[in-house]
Amino acid sequence: MSQIDSMQYRIENLSLAFQGGVRRGLIIFTGFCLVLTVPFYFSGQIAANWYRGAWFDSKNAVIPKNLNDSKYEVSETQIVPLATGES
Repeated sequence: MSQIDSMQYRIENLSLAFQGGVRRGLIIFTGFCLVLTVPFYFSGQIAANWYRGAWFDSKNAVIPKNLNDSKYEVSETQIVPLATGES
């Protein structure tokens, strides 16, 4: 069976599976998942606020870094002649 024939066979099987419409169980499951997203969203906010209040130390949120600023010097560029005689 060639690649095109197998693809056509899969498309036909998929169209037969959805010929009767979307299954009622799938619609119920999708609705149930959408309804459950609201409590999880708000419980996540409550948990984040609780964590921030109980465990998060805002004084040590950023570790200070000691950077040594070095002075640099700008001088004239030296010109080195190339092997071909160009400069």
